[in-house]
Amino acid sequence: MQNLTINFSTPTATALGDAGIAAIVAKSNEPMHYWDESELQKIARKLRKEVFIMGKQGQLIQYYHAPTGTHKLTDSHIIDLLMDGVIKRDEHGAVLDAKAFAFYWKVLPKLLKEEKLRTIVLSDSKYAPNKPAVVAECGLSYPNKWRASNVVPNPKLSFQRYFDHLVLMMGSAEKANWYLDFLAFKYQQPLVELHQAAYFYHAAGGYGKSLEIATLQEIFGHSAVTSVKKSDSFKDKSGQVDAFSRTLVCVQEYDGLAGSKEITYLKSMIGANSVSEARKFEGMKVHQTPANLIMMGNKKPNFVDVTDRRWFVSTWHTDSFKNNAAKAEYFNSFVGWLELEGYAAIAGELS
Repeated sequence: MQNLTINFSTPTATALGDAGIAAIVAKSNEPMHYWDESELQKIARKLRKEVFIMGKQGQLIQYYHAPTGTHKLTDSHIIDLLMDGVIKRDEHGAVLDAKAFAFYWKVLPKLLKEEKLRTIVLSDSKYAPNKPAVVAECGLSYPNKWRASNVVPNPKLSFQRYFDHLVLMMGSAEKANWYLDFLAFKYQQPLVELHQAAYFYHAAGGYGKSLEIATLQEIFGHSAVTSVKKSDSFKDKSGQVDAFSRTLVCVQEYDGLAGSKEITYLKSMIGANSVSEARKFEGMKVHQTPANLIMMGNKKPNFVDVTDRRWFVSTWHTDSFKNNAAKAEYFNSFVGWLELEGYAAIAGELS
């Protein structure tokens, strides 16, 4: 296994400080009783944290909003953003204090002009788990492709139902424990690639292979898990690099053959923590590829040699259901548990 030695940091803009903000207010010629120093400092911090300069269109500065990833914002957009929350409105959206509104509307453009905001590089982006929406590397600021999952880990909840589900589908506790160790490692160390991949198969559908991928996306976060329908999605070099720049890559339906270009490429990515590729509209450069591979298929893999220790292979099936109605009842109940507390319980166990 290899660990990426990239030290991302949080970009910081030069703060005006109390004196600078006081000077801006003094120049506004507005009644001082509308000036809430703590509120303006809060607004200034929000500005420095969330807003970056992306360039100019003519004489107009264009901004990038980090939390939403919105491009080409104007001064007016940023003023609206900063006003949101500080100006009180009624249930219909009407301003409750017109004088306070007028004060901030006059002061905030000056604040925006005086703050020394950082410039962001939008031609490239980074994958930096557990870091802010914009990260700094070598003094430059880049968008972060990673976004936190909505699932909050709760180790106090029991994840036993998920373990039992894995045992049911894989056929043994030993296999279930291997898979859980694999997931826990990636959850705790998303930038460390293991030299192994997982392949699950069964001819008949309806046993939750797609549900398992969807569960991983909920727990790890959608930005951390690349899910593709079929392996031919990797024919394009840009798609290959983008897919393996995350934590996990999941193929929903692998239907390739031994020796095919797709499986040759996928095999080459097992343990490859970086690749040199010339993506579309780019020159040759090194790309970090920390993702581990999980594949679902309808048949036993013909591309895995018995001596190839890189692959964990297991069936994903059970004969325990008496009929389709019993199977539907089981999965409806299981999905209900996942949505109620299962995601949080699994994340708590993996953490």
